[in-house]
Amino acid sequence: MPIKLLCAALLDLIPAAALLLGNGATADESVLDSAPAPESLSASELSSLTRIKWQCTEQPALRVVVNAQGILASEMQSAKTAQPVQIHAIKLEPDDSGTYIPAKLISTENDLASPAANWSPDNSITTSDGRLRLDLTDKYVFLAKNEFGNQTLFRHFDCETAGKNAPIHYQCEPDFDLWVRFTKARSGASDPTVDKQINKEDSAVIQYTGGQIELPQAVSGSGARYARADSVFWIKGSSATFTLAGDEEHRCQAED
Repeated sequence: MPIKLLCAALLDLIPAAALLLGNGATADESVLDSAPAPESLSASELSSLTRIKWQCTEQPALRVVVNAQGILASEMQSAKTAQPVQIHAIKLEPDDSGTYIPAKLISTENDLASPAANWSPDNSITTSDGRLRLDLTDKYVFLAKNEFGNQTLFRHFDCETAGKNAPIHYQCEPDFDLWVRFTKARSGASDPTVDKQINKEDSAVIQYTGGQIELPQAVSGSGARYARADSVFWIKGSSATFTLAGDEEHRCQAED
């Protein structure tokens, strides 16, 4: 079989990636065995969800290589990111009760986002191209990414329901969005390395398409305003405007 066809076939192995990842470590070090027990939901509870919000931690990945003779070799690799990853799944037709319901995925990790996915109400969400699968029962995410023509990287994430302090997603233009995490002031906090008190302002940490910025809270006549120099993030209800370094203003809407 040609190498390209073999690599394409590997993209269909996402459900089996859990077994491959588990076999890449000893019994004591197994990626899956070390995962925390997920909060279990009944089939009816899973079916009634119209969106999920997960915060995920990436685990070691598995790289599978196909050589010129069509022989497979694999190796474990470190996680690509150590930062918590946000992923939201949203039913596009929430009243639909079919076997596969149209959905979309948004995420702080570009590889985990997709405008087209199929939501199987009782157990999984899978992207239309088959490269990404969310296990709703055990809260795992599996991604199979074809690389260099003869390699597939299986990435694996352990997830939990995002807490109230998780970043809020704002959609601006179709190709521009924000993930905003709000931090509270720590008034009078002590710094053991310096004999003085620290006053930290409330701030908004904004991950936008192309970068990240932290803005302290500023005076506002209405709503909540965060600003530094020419960069401003201004919230009014579920709407917001974002201006970066005095550039064009983006009008955004919270999807949460």
